[in-house]
Amino acid sequence: MATSALQIVQRVKADWELAVDSVPQLICVLRKDSVVVRSNKTIEQWGLGKVGEVKGKSLHELMHPDCQSAKCYLKQFLALSKKVIATGEALEYRGLDRILDRNFLIQLVPIGTNVGHMTDHMVIVFQDISEFNLANIDSKTETHWSLIDADLGTKTFSIQKKLAPSQNSLKRNLDVDELDFKSIEKIKLEWESAVDALPQIICLVDEAGAIVRANRAIEQWKVGDVTKVKGRNLHEMLHPDCSNPKCYLKGFNQLITDVLVTDRGTECRELDTKLNRHLHFQINPFSSRQPKQNSLKKRGLGVVLVCDVTDIRQAELKIEHLNSMLEKRIEARAHHLQKINQKLKDEIEQRKLVEMELNVSRQKFSHLVELMNEGMVIQDMERKVTYANRHLLKMLSLPRAEVIGRNFSDFVDIDYIEAWTGGKLKNVKSVESSYVFKLKGRGSKTLWVKGSPQPLYDGAKNCIGSYAVITDINDQIEIEQKLLRTESKLRSLAKQVLFVQELERKRIASELHDGIGQTLSAIKFYVENNISNLNDQTVTSTVKQFETVVPKLQGAIEEVRRISMALRPSLLDDIGVLATLNWFCRESNLGAPNIKFSFDKTNVKEDDISANLKTEMFRIVQEAVNNATKYSKAKNIKLTTKDEAKQLHLEITDDGVGFDYVKIASQQGFAESKGMGLVSMRERVENSGGHFKVNSNAEGGTSIICLWPKEKRSFVDNRSGNRDRRSRKV
Repeated sequence: MATSALQIVQRVKADWELAVDSVPQLICVLRKDSVVVRSNKTIEQWGLGKVGEVKGKSLHELMHPDCQSAKCYLKQFLALSKKVIATGEALEYRGLDRILDRNFLIQLVPIGTNVGHMTDHMVIVFQDISEFNLANIDSKTETHWSLIDADLGTKTFSIQKKLAPSQNSLKRNLDVDELDFKSIEKIKLEWESAVDALPQIICLVDEAGAIVRANRAIEQWKVGDVTKVKGRNLHEMLHPDCSNPKCYLKGFNQLITDVLVTDRGTECRELDTKLNRHLHFQINPFSSRQPKQNSLKKRGLGVVLVCDVTDIRQAELKIEHLNSMLEKRIEARAHHLQKINQKLKDEIEQRKLVEMELNVSRQKFSHLVELMNEGMVIQDMERKVTYANRHLLKMLSLPRAEVIGRNFSDFVDIDYIEAWTGGKLKNVKSVESSYVFKLKGRGSKTLWVKGSPQPLYDGAKNCIGSYAVITDINDQIEIEQKLLRTESKLRSLAKQVLFVQELERKRIASELHDGIGQTLSAIKFYVENNISNLNDQTVTSTVKQFETVVPKLQGAIEEVRRISMALRPSLLDDIGVLATLNWFCRESNLGAPNIKFSFDKTNVKEDDISANLKTEMFRIVQEAVNNATKYSKAKNIKLTTKDEAKQLHLEITDDGVGFDYVKIASQQGFAESKGMGLVSMRERVENSGGHFKVNSNAEGGTSIICLWPKEKRSFVDNRSGNRDRRSRKV
């Protein structure tokens, strides 16, 4: 008998425990100090911890583990728990939890006993209402608290009454099982009381939709007695007198069956006209904490949660109404603003016309001269300055007080004073009354200008002085001088290019004539001679002679390959510049065995170097190494590439005899090439967006350093002068 009672209590406990685990709301049983006693498995679904590890933890620390705010809404809400236990009244809160990023409807309800007294335990329910789109209301209105009546003291627990005789017998006869029974009974009562304290209707239903258990919310909703609903379906419980064949609740039995068959929950919202409520239904299969021992799964039970969302729906309707009214007001306001805006535009246009007319009437000669972008000076008959505009003062870098009253010749460079005062300035630009001279300002600063002096007459056409427009042509003169230097440099470079081109053509022609030409001529001679002597008796000897042709052909092939590699290594296109430089060191070592070549690529990768830059790097290395082997008498030549400080470094270093770079660069820039190719290397580096530097002395050897910034990489095609400005990262 005692064992049977214990099994019944265990099954009831499991029913309620699994029922609570199956609802989507977070349900916790708390002590009066807000410490968690039990929780459903929703806490795991929300990622707040394991259900078996939350016991004994503070609810605030569990929900907000890193919260240090003294004004946290959850702290303030839980601080009222003593009032809830003392008064027996429930608390409700609705707001946005910014830490969990959810809109919550939170209900804190005291737990009563079977004799009408309040215990020191409470149940708290967190319902996520984010999906109802009430964030706007929650964020724009103050957090509101409301007391809801909860007369839980007079509740009775039908299952406990049914089990009371068995429990009493078990307590009298079994001392060993008493502790287990009390523990299980306590857990059962806690969960049963917690579920009964909820405002939502929670029902356990079987495959046919018949109610197995229900909480006391059905009595609060006044739709039945908790002791009399067993065996009835939802339609019979909520609509006992309904005869409508199209009632939405009549289809719930099949819906429950489908949920239990597919093992997948569902939910829906309906307006119940009989109850005059907006209802939210959630149907879920049981969620067992121990799947292997879940007898409820075999029984095919499910959980139906019925929530009254009337307030939420009314709030949604209110929001829709307010949004509609707001849209209308915004539309009317926008139309009104458009009219005002158009009126303002018309007024602005009229004002502009008036201002334009006013400005035209107020414009005077002095104002125009003051704002002009050229200097203006007015002199009297004694050549003293009576007026100087702002731009001329800026050119002189002097205040107006230091200019007015002085002779303008004081501001003319000494080389041009006599010509200026005598009116004999040379007309450099062949423009009448326009002269080029140097203007002297503060600190002996000189500026190239162009002056156009003209006589100034009064109303009687008497000359009262002169005025001159002074134009700043300093930038123009500097550009012209740079252009002259550039033209000279270009002419020198053109001569150098032609000279190098002719040398290269001569070298290739010599190699083709002396190497491939001689080889092919010998092959032709052998072939013709053997063909003329070919007969049956000389076949064997002819074959042997033809065999001597093969090495000559192979030699010709090797010679062609060597010339091709010297012009442009195919490795540069096939395997990249780093491997090509490594190959170039080996080949150079073969050509100059008395020099040790080494290559260090450090942290540079092939993919970090653009295609155009690869060719430039190889040509620079080729020219630098050729110069070093010819002139430096070096014993060691080292190539280094590295990527540091947002720059790609290429350095060619030797330990041979150095030279005077400034002197050589000057000779190569403006005279015939001296054969060392420094100008060519510098042009290649600068045209590809880099910086070129040479360190050389007579005893310390030479270092040629090329730097390319990683974030600004450009390339100039020497044939067209077009610049590729695409940014590249090296």
